Amino acid sequence: MILLADATSGGPQPEFIAFMAVWVGLGLGSFLFFHFNRNTALKRKLFPAFVILVGVMFGGFMYYSIGRHQPKVLVIFGPALVLITYRNIRQTRFCDSCGKTLYRQPIFSRTQFCPHCGGELK
Repeated sequence: MILLADATSGGPQPEFIAFMAVWVGLGLGSFLFFHFNRNTALKRKLFPAFVILVGVMFGGFMYYSIGRHQPKVLVIFGPALVLITYRNIRQTRFCDSCGKTLYRQPIFSRTQFCPHCGGELK
């Protein structure tokens, strides 16, 4: 990637360090919130906006680091990013009975019961 190393010193550029710090913070914060919070209504409300925000941030980083110099790459990254964002929103479910966040759901079918507590999923 263009931003990984600074041409003058050989070390990482400040933009890359800032991106990684924000990325790690978002990852850790979202894991703690979506894994330990049992308020399913709040998680259902925030999750789509969060996934879209993260997708836009990642897309912006891709544009800033690669797309400015090689715009053809965005033809592949753009649709892939939209598909991944859509699948993350579509496949993540929240159990009202136990409050668990269920990430890995089948692609073409919807799970009807929570694998942790057996509660019915909406």
